[in-house]
Amino acid sequence: MLSINTVGISLVSNTPLRVHASGCMEGKHKAAITGCAWSPDGQLAICAQDQTLSLSHENGQTFAELRLRLQPSNISYGRADNGKDSLLTLLLENKAVFVLNVNRKDGPVELTFSERYGDIVDQKWLPRGLLLIGFSKGYFNIVSTNPSNMGTELFQVRDYRSSELTGVAVCTALGLCATISGVSIRIHNIDDPRETTGNLEVKGEPSPLTAIEWSDDGDALTVSSAQGNVYCWPGSIKRQAAPAVAKADAVAKKTVASKDKEGKDDKQRQAARLYTLQSPHGPGGIFFAWQRRHGTYMATTGYNQLVNIYDRMGTMVDQIALPGNCTGFGWDMNGDILAAINEKNSAIILWDANYSSKTRVRQLDSGLRDPLSSLIWSRTSAYLAVGTAKGNLMIYNHQTSRRIPILGKHTRRITCGAWNKQNLLALGGEDKTLSISNEFGDTMRVATLRAEPSQIQFSEMKMDGASDGENTVSFIGDKKSLLLLHYLEEPAKDPIELDFKPAYGKLVSLVLVKKNLFLFSLTDPDNPVELAFQARYGNITQYEWFGDGYILLGFSSGYFVAISSHMKEIGTELFQIKNHKTALTDIAVNLALSKAASCGDNVVKIHELQEMKEIWSVLSLDDEKSVDQVEWSDDGQLLAVGCSSGNLHVYLSSLPILGGAAGTRIAVLTSLLEVTIMDYLRKEESIPFTVDVEPSFLGIGPFHLIVGMNNRAWIYLIGEGATSPELIRDREYLSTVESVRLNADYASILCDGVIQLHVLESESGESEEREGRLFPDPEHRDMKVTCHYLTADFLIYGTDTGQLVFFYLEDWTVVNEYRHTMGIRQLYPEVNGTRVVFVDERSEGHIFNPVTDLLERIVKFPPQALGVLWENYPLDRNVFIAWDRTTISTFVYTRENIDGAVVDMVDTTPLPAGQSPLLLYNGEVTLQTCSGRVTQLVLASHEMEANMNQYEEKELTTALKKNIALRRYKDAWTVAQALDKPEEWRRLGEACLKDLQIEMAMRVYRQMGDVGMLWSLETIRDIEDIKLLAGYVAMFLGNFDQAQTFFLMSGTPVAALEMRRDLLQWEMALQLANKLAPEQIPDISREYAHQLEFTGDYQQALQHYERGQSLAAEDASDDHKSQCLGGIARWVKGGVG
Repeated sequence: MLSINTVGISLVSNTPLRVHASGCMEGKHKAAITGCAWSPDGQLAICAQDQTLSLSHENGQTFAELRLRLQPSNISYGRADNGKDSLLTLLLENKAVFVLNVNRKDGPVELTFSERYGDIVDQKWLPRGLLLIGFSKGYFNIVSTNPSNMGTELFQVRDYRSSELTGVAVCTALGLCATISGVSIRIHNIDDPRETTGNLEVKGEPSPLTAIEWSDDGDALTVSSAQGNVYCWPGSIKRQAAPAVAKADAVAKKTVASKDKEGKDDKQRQAARLYTLQSPHGPGGIFFAWQRRHGTYMATTGYNQLVNIYDRMGTMVDQIALPGNCTGFGWDMNGDILAAINEKNSAIILWDANYSSKTRVRQLDSGLRDPLSSLIWSRTSAYLAVGTAKGNLMIYNHQTSRRIPILGKHTRRITCGAWNKQNLLALGGEDKTLSISNEFGDTMRVATLRAEPSQIQFSEMKMDGASDGENTVSFIGDKKSLLLLHYLEEPAKDPIELDFKPAYGKLVSLVLVKKNLFLFSLTDPDNPVELAFQARYGNITQYEWFGDGYILLGFSSGYFVAISSHMKEIGTELFQIKNHKTALTDIAVNLALSKAASCGDNVVKIHELQEMKEIWSVLSLDDEKSVDQVEWSDDGQLLAVGCSSGNLHVYLSSLPILGGAAGTRIAVLTSLLEVTIMDYLRKEESIPFTVDVEPSFLGIGPFHLIVGMNNRAWIYLIGEGATSPELIRDREYLSTVESVRLNADYASILCDGVIQLHVLESESGESEEREGRLFPDPEHRDMKVTCHYLTADFLIYGTDTGQLVFFYLEDWTVVNEYRHTMGIRQLYPEVNGTRVVFVDERSEGHIFNPVTDLLERIVKFPPQALGVLWENYPLDRNVFIAWDRTTISTFVYTRENIDGAVVDMVDTTPLPAGQSPLLLYNGEVTLQTCSGRVTQLVLASHEMEANMNQYEEKELTTALKKNIALRRYKDAWTVAQALDKPEEWRRLGEACLKDLQIEMAMRVYRQMGDVGMLWSLETIRDIEDIKLLAGYVAMFLGNFDQAQTFFLMSGTPVAALEMRRDLLQWEMALQLANKLAPEQIPDISREYAHQLEFTGDYQQALQHYERGQSLAAEDASDDHKSQCLGGIARWVKGGVG
């Protein structure tokens, strides 16, 4: 993030300078000079502490002086991208970059950057008017200083996170740049700074590096340290070069090499080639289309008069022979019907994906007598539009089989078209007109164009007010301009034409002679928006709408550009990058995956739509000369790439996140027909194996795995070691399976609100009753099961009416049933089923204890929670996590606490996008990615170094708090020892007391030397009554009302009376004595009377003396009687003493 401020030029002085023969110039500035630089044109720039900048000729004559806002430094010259203009830059107190084009009259600008980058440390010039800027917080950015996109951040890389960046260097001869921090050096590729080509470390240097410089020819790289040491790497440092003076750290090298390999492997896994079709239609190009919605089939054609249909794995399922070459084909909105036309006749071939092979193909007579030239399916209904070579049109309703022929819609060949969501049809033709018609063929609008259009698309232009649906037709004209026709409610405006850099080449939306992109409004057809490009830019290749009115453009020279269609920012460049060296041939956008792909040369590059600068994957087709077409399936899982050779390559770009865990064993879908089983504790052992079907559900138990789709499942027995699972049976269920749960013996299958429980492996002698059972019972079929889980002993399920049911497998009966106030959506029991987290219809989280039937609401539970995992580490079984799309929250459940059963949120951890938690073990979450891989993430609540010696005091305090919050009191003891502060020991001691950890609390107070507390705890350490124990702890902590509550709930309620007597709280003691120990009332009355007498309340004192005397038992002590009589006598005597 940066801002650009225009700066005015202020002439300071025109006083001539005296130039001595030696070349010394007196009076140049009135303060110390902080920097100077010569331009390539022989101009001298000097800046000084008096906040001035002077520009002089070679003879020393000053021709301009500027007053600056801040003190300048680090001045340098560079060349703009036109190769002529000289650009001057300098730093203003490390807060801004000052840029001045000395060859132009327009004023300089200041570039300021986001505070998160830190202060500006250094700046270096790159070719083409680009500036490399290093920041103190570890970032370095590449920024454009060219007038057309001044200040645009092209790249931003964070090289260092825990230390400050102190310098940058550039070597244009090698195409490399370098940064330094501490004693580390990192080297990057200038063309793509995200690529790290070297990672070096100056071994043995005690002070941080302060400067770095490259020789112009790249033969030497030098760095200097704060202690004055200089190190030099001789030779060309191109990939992992070793320094001569300070040897690079071998371990660092190995780590970087390993990371580079992992990065390459990751990209290959992200988009692995699934299969290749070798020239299925002979030499020449290949054309293809994925089935809509399902993506189960792909249709291909070429120049051999055949249409092939393949399944997702590349197996041909059907082939259609045409009389001539195919001139158009496509799938209907649901992906049920494939339509194809050819150049020889007017028949339409329809292929039905839902019928058997014998009845799939049928022929439809279009009713037109001229060759068919274009075919367009509606996106929202069953309408099919077919255009002809003579401009005629036929609209076919597949639902009603009605055909509407329209003659003379255009005067020449119809070449392109598109439907919008409101079933309006836009057509373009060789007659240079654009027609808008309804679904019955009635012409609504006709626009005359100045060139032949192509690539017509409907979309929604970005507007300030409410949207009226897909209101804009866009197309390309002249391959140079982008035209937008929009239905505006405002007064008529002239068309808008936007120019793009000539280097971009082609652009795409309705295209006019492949030169212009034309956007046509249905409500204001007289005022289209035309985005035009100069002739030298080249032809438009392709364009796509995405997001909130944005357009992604591809240009023939390899550039990839995103612009806005909002009227206030029409044509504004949001992003641009040169993706391909020689040519860009096609682009594709997939909103489900939020990715965009471009192809050119023999490379496909995939970008994140949310952050276009980020390249998600690069596919290099080394076995191909050029790539022509790229298209995603609707779900984004498969990416097809067509090549000029006629080959078609299909890549797996994304997988459905399908996985499960049982204990520490994990099963994940790693390819369309591959499942991999691994164990968290033995990460090196993984078992990939092929399954018979592309699964839509998966479940894993201690010994079995179930995969399946629709209503059929395959059950596998997991072998020992690296043995592949063995298929033992397959089974069909009542309806489509929603979810599956397993334990060692049983499977629980949820289908349409009903659970089918059955044994995994039927044994001889097993009773028929135990073979299986349906839930709920017939008498409760009015309720619908919404969620279920199998532990070793229980089937637990929740219903839409709020029942939480525990079915005990051993006795084959329901043993507990809790009724919630509303329906239950999801449930997540811990491994033994003794605690269950469930989410109700209000999206609130609760934890239920079936042993005590107590329910606790989980405060701060994520309202959009996607799942819950319990900790599998034996010592932390009270920890669980809940997550939504962005955040993982860590909770701790404590059953015994002086506040009762409590659930505390400990911390939150960011969840990487597109990843789903599978397993939690010792604070480390195993995540499944959309590429089928698993990664590990340490929770923020558990982020602690094992070696306490590496921690400073602040970090130790944080570690202590985390361990206390997690109830890891032994670890907290170790941290407290390292801190050894009384307040931290007290924090730990009180936490132990609140959780009734008496032994640990005694250990802590013994360490503190608190003899009184230690002695008090010694007297209660053997108490088994939890309520009584909690009462004493609350009393020791000063929570007397809470202590009384616990005492009264315990088996020794009189302890509450004893506490009030010890506290001299006589009024409350009398109230308790009336109920708990009436025999103590005389003694309490006497003591209370003493206190009242002491405070001067003689009347009340007399009453309590009399009460103590009158209620005293016959065997009361003489001392008690004498004290009561004495108190009464002092009052009777008059004046009370």
